[in-house]
Order: sequence, then structure tokens, then C-alpha cells
Amino acid sequence: MFVRTRPNGIREVVTKIEAEKIKQDWSDFVLMETKMKLKEMEPEYRRIAIHNLEEWKVGGCVKTLKVYALPDNEYGKNCSECLKHADSIVDIKEAEIGINLPPFNNCKNKNTNEICRFIFRPCSFYPIK
Repeated sequence: MFVRTRPNGIREVVTKIEAEKIKQDWSDFVLMETKMKLKEMEPEYRRIAIHNLEEWKVGGCVKTLKVYALPDNEYGKNCSECLKHADSIVDIKEAEIGINLPPFNNCKNKNTNEICRFIFRPCSFYPIK
């Protein structure tokens, strides 16, 4: 037997089996809430990606970018369309968000609760003159 305190302050006695179910329900709730927050942040992530790409193009020192797929976990599973771009190297002059840089326009997870987890970073640079 366990005693738990409800969010409203009421104390309640529960069995071990009930406690395990409560634990699993809470874990599922927190995971879904986290995924929803990540989905809500997608427009901001896209804005930051566009900003970074523009700055790298204007700066003139970045030559190529590399696309990295983050490992699947409970927060996101990469779709097959996005995985085609994993480990690709893109010339900065041809780089375009949604086409050859994440977030990709053809992502299969776009209208689902899943999240594709990709980033891109500078890979090579022009020599300093």
C-alpha cells in the first residue's frame, strides 16, 4: 500500500498495482505533452534554420553543410523520406531549407504526432585569405 497526494491536495491510499498504472499513465502524459510542445516549436525551429543559413551564405566562409539525423527516441522517429537526406553534404550555394536541408517539405511526419529529428551544420570552409 502506498499513499499518494492528488494535485488537489487530497491524500489517497493505493495498492502497488494501482501505483504502477498511475506511474505509466503519468509517464505517457508527460511524453505526449513534450511531443506537443516540440510540434508547437517547429515554426520557430524553421525560422532559426533559415536565419542560420542566410548568415552562413552572407558570411562567405562556409563552403558546405552536412545534414545529421539524430537517433530515434521516445520524442521522435525519423521518417523514410527524411532519412534519405541523412549524412548528405550540401554546397552552400545550392542549400535550401525544405529541399536539401531540414526541416524537409516532403516529411511524412508533418501531420502526425511523430517528429523527425535532423540538424545541419557547417562541414567545410573556404580558406582564409
